[in-house]
Amino acid sequence: DTKRKELLLGNVQISRQAIQNHQKTADSTKNQLNNINQYFDKHPELIDLDTDMTIFDSSCQRLRALLAENSELSAARMSQHNHARQLQADFEILSKQQDTDILLIAKRREQLLKLQQQQAIITQNQPLASMRSEQEQIDPIIIQIEQVGFKITQRSQLISQIHKINLTLPVLKQELMVLEDLVATHRADIQSTKLKKQDKQTHLHLLQKVSKLEDYIVELKDGTPCPLCGAHEHPYGKHHPLLDSQLENKQALPLTQQTQQQIAELEILIERLEQALSKHHIDHATKNETINHQQQQLVPLQQQCEMLSNDIQDSLLSLFDANKNYSKAIAGIVHPLHELNEDINKPDSDVLPLLNSVKQKLIEQKQCLKDLLFQYDELTASISTLSIAIESDEKQHQALMSKINNLT
Repeated sequence: DTKRKELLLGNVQISRQAIQNHQKTADSTKNQLNNINQYFDKHPELIDLDTDMTIFDSSCQRLRALLAENSELSAARMSQHNHARQLQADFEILSKQQDTDILLIAKRREQLLKLQQQQAIITQNQPLASMRSEQEQIDPIIIQIEQVGFKITQRSQLISQIHKINLTLPVLKQELMVLEDLVATHRADIQSTKLKKQDKQTHLHLLQKVSKLEDYIVELKDGTPCPLCGAHEHPYGKHHPLLDSQLENKQALPLTQQTQQQIAELEILIERLEQALSKHHIDHATKNETINHQQQQLVPLQQQCEMLSNDIQDSLLSLFDANKNYSKAIAGIVHPLHELNEDINKPDSDVLPLLNSVKQKLIEQKQCLKDLLFQYDELTASISTLSIAIESDEKQHQALMSKINNLT
């Protein structure tokens, strides 16, 4: 509150000071007015000053009006002059723009003509519709050639299997004959060995019967009766061949043991021969089964091979169907396949390279057509863009001519 009072007191003092200053100004103005009245009282010739001032004021107003009208006219003239200069500048700009547009239109027309000529060169040798039709023909032909190649490869594999079987069968049959001979030989050997064993067993049986009688030979003496037969004469009493052999071979085994050993060896030999015969029987059965299996395989393989040959021929015949109107280029590419169609049994080593060569040429022809058509489409797009640009430039040129005509 104290601050507010101080502020109000300050404002009051300022207001009072301002009132005093206004009062002084009013007093000064009043003194000047009194001095003017006194001056007019002393100079009566200035009594008509109001009339003169009125006349002067009227003249000044007319002069001011004339000066204002003159200023307006001068401003209008200056504006017209500026407008004329602006029109001249606009005319020059428009003229230059017109020249530029004419050159641009001419240049674009020249570019358009070149593009049209390039298009004409592309379609000069072959119409566009023919190129598109030819491009559509290539893919089915390539697929057909691939199918023929696949079937020929299959047929080649079958022929290889048939050839392998035909080469293997004589060898197997020869081996089978060898095994049959071995079986017969082993059977004969076994039979012969068994007979030998039987003879040895018979001989052993006789040896075993007379083995005890041989002991009496040593005891025989002249004049003494034989304990077996009662004879008094003994021609071999001292020089019996058996005694002589025993004396000569004192270190050798007894004959009975030798015979037993020989029988054992013959049994081992028979066992070995029977094992070999059993093995030969197994080998014979295995080879015989292999021959039968391969002979059974041979007929289906030959049938499959024949079916594939017929399929290949049908595919080639359909490839050269008269209803298929090939272009000259495609007809020239596939023409070498006529030889294959005429001789379907040509070696696969000659057929497959021919098919691959034709297929490669078709792929190259397809790529060439694709490039030409792409180039033609690109030229068409460029021609369309240029035509639109030329049309726009011509419209702009017409508008420019209208502006120039309006200026003139």
